[in-house]
Amino acid sequence: MTDRSSGYYDPHGETLPFEQKRAFQEQQLRETVQFAYGNAEAVRRVFTDLGLHPESIRSLEDLQQIPVTKKSQLIAIQQEAPPFGGRLTRPLNALKRIYVSPGPIFDPLGPGPADPRCCKCLFAAGIRPGDIVQNTFLYHFTPFGLYFDDALVEMGCTVVPAGVGNTELQAQVLRALAVDGYIGTPSFLKAILEKVVETGFDLQGDLALKTAVVGAEMLSESLRDDLEARVGMKVRQAYGTADVGLIGHECPEKNGYHLFDQEMLFEITDPQTGRQLPPGEIGELVVTSFNPTYPLLRFGTGDLTSLDETPCACGRTAARLPRLLGRADQVTKVRAMFIHPSQVDQVAGRHPEIARVRVLVTQQNHQDEMTFEVELQAENADRAALEQGLIGDIREIMHLRGAVAFVPPGAIPHDAKKIEDRRVWD
Repeated sequence: MTDRSSGYYDPHGETLPFEQKRAFQEQQLRETVQFAYGNAEAVRRVFTDLGLHPESIRSLEDLQQIPVTKKSQLIAIQQEAPPFGGRLTRPLNALKRIYVSPGPIFDPLGPGPADPRCCKCLFAAGIRPGDIVQNTFLYHFTPFGLYFDDALVEMGCTVVPAGVGNTELQAQVLRALAVDGYIGTPSFLKAILEKVVETGFDLQGDLALKTAVVGAEMLSESLRDDLEARVGMKVRQAYGTADVGLIGHECPEKNGYHLFDQEMLFEITDPQTGRQLPPGEIGELVVTSFNPTYPLLRFGTGDLTSLDETPCACGRTAARLPRLLGRADQVTKVRAMFIHPSQVDQVAGRHPEIARVRVLVTQQNHQDEMTFEVELQAENADRAALEQGLIGDIREIMHLRGAVAFVPPGAIPHDAKKIEDRRVWD
């Protein structure tokens, strides 16, 4: 049995010296490329078109010969060769689960035990065997509800599969079961705790909550400080995407996301050229997954960040992302769901009364808000009927609630982004 008294879920792997870790990564890279070339039609076609052979990719630097696949391209790639764009290495009936993200984008989960990345993340945050954990991530279509559920069970925790919504019941369960840990978005944790107070209970006296692992949306330091002070718990962040799973996690030092560098390779690249940038420079985070079921080579997350390779006081030797600085493209995460420019066009395309449209993403009281700004073809259009139609279409296509604001002709610049993120993070 692994000795975890040191505070690491994987004491050997999480503290492996850099030189040994890089050798391990590059061996994994070579094996992944060879396997993907032999078992995934789309990967083989990319190599053939580029005049490459698997032996051409032997190091992190060699990866630059392969173009970056943007997250925003996955919808079209999968539509051209459904359902997984020719990148799946197993038959569909050999998969454990198939997840669906808006677009739609399909994400496969191969057979096997719980992902060790998730266990490492939870353990680093303070979750321990025997804890009762309320998991409020969505369990339907998207991966993170079941993803964390599997890991919690693997660790020996008791899971309350709460899912999203029903804030009053969530607050009751948190108190009645003396829940130790929370999993979900920070804004929903805030809403649940406000409901606890609203129903006449004390956050510190009536709750046993000691650890919260949050993700799927940005956590401002002001909100973290407020949650930790009001409840007397630790709040730690996880970072990932539906396409590749968890990418990084916070340690007790709260100084950035430690990367899961035994399960994947990371590059910070120029968003325009795909060329690698040195540590400290800001660029797009690009991931190469060692997942044998769905090997994504040079997957562009769209997130702007930098790489910090300085030692961390926690003793983990993985490089860190100091923070996420925004998006390299217009794909934006709102209330834990990605929205795409193509979805904005799809909504607007249902209404010929619309001349121009722009989506503004803002935040009020730590809650994401999404507003469709609309310029009309004619001022005499039925605005009330159009607003109702748009609200319904936004919900259907983007799976989110959105407001509608009519603006004068010319208010939306001709070079405006389709989706403009105006949130400011402290």
